[in-house]
Amino acid sequence: MIDASFTVEAGRIFVVMGLSGSGKSTLLRMLNGLLEPRSATSASAAGT
Repeated sequence: MIDASFTVEAGRIFVVMGLSGSGKSTLLRMLNGLLEPRSATSASAAGT
């Protein structure tokens, strides 16, 4: 990912949802700097 960012306000709950094998754990490992991203796509629910 190039220049991807998001903000979670203090006291708010952040949820990563998806089917088994959809990359939830991989995303969290990348956010924590444990994995280097190679390529990615993302989507969000309507209205979020």
